[in-house]
Amino acid sequence: MSSLWTAMRALVYTTLFVWLWGWVALNLRPYDSRLGGALGPWAVPLGWTVTAMGAALAASCVWTFIRRGQGTPAPFDAPRQVVAAGPSGSCAIPCTWAASSCWAASVSSSGPAPS
Repeated sequence: MSSLWTAMRALVYTTLFVWLWGWVALNLRPYDSRLGGALGPWAVPLGWTVTAMGAALAASCVWTFIRRGQGTPAPFDAPRQVVAAGPSGSCAIPCTWAASSCWAASVSSSGPAPS
């Protein structure tokens, strides 16, 4: 029962995190013209590929935190035990890398900025 409750909390926190930063990214799109415009059409498949890789890494991090650490990636509901396995065994902050790659790639793959 404890693992199920932890998994439900992790799902809620992860969903809210993705929604929040997706909303921020989409609301910043009108400023693309100030930064030199949108990327070319070559960025769309690259962006989706990097987004998928980041999402897989993020899912692996969340799963490892639930199973090994008995907690969630949220700082206010951190794992109860140190997690030095899975992605956390080879990188200090894999959740941040995953979230950053998903955010940056999804912005680049969402097509031209609205006028």
